[in-house]
Amino acid sequence: MVIKSKQFWFLEKLLLGLIKKGNRSAARKILQKSLLDFKQKVPEQNLFFLLPDLIEKILIRFSVKERRRGKNKELVPVPLESDLAIYAKSINFLLNNLRSQKSGNFKKLLVKELNDLIEDKGNVKKNAANFNKLVLTNKKSILRKKTNGKN
Repeated sequence: MVIKSKQFWFLEKLLLGLIKKGNRSAARKILQKSLLDFKQKVPEQNLFFLLPDLIEKILIRFSVKERRRGKNKELVPVPLESDLAIYAKSINFLLNNLRSQKSGNFKKLLVKELNDLIEDKGNVKKNAANFNKLVLTNKKSILRKKTNGKN
């Protein structure tokens, strides 16, 4: 990754993913409270430096698109080209999985999932594994770029 400070980029992406209806201050409060709760639960580790490693445990390297063939719809995995796109997709995957969970407060869910990612378990890790299985089952239809007439 060619970023000056990887940790700041991850926090900024997480903050941008939390923003709803342009309310940046509410998203910032959620992120700050989550950082403090994480620090209270796991005082020996700093989430600021740990976040890139946790996101790497749930990397999403493909985007899934629908393609129609006649009346049938087919899921087609499309590989993501850049590292930034892979990390951004992984952060969005984490936030979307947390939003889909019905129980509890969002910041508590975020802290719980980050603690579970340290131990390689949790709902997000399971959903990432299921997503990877979906990609593997549809790997025959992975779209590849044709480069200058070569297949």
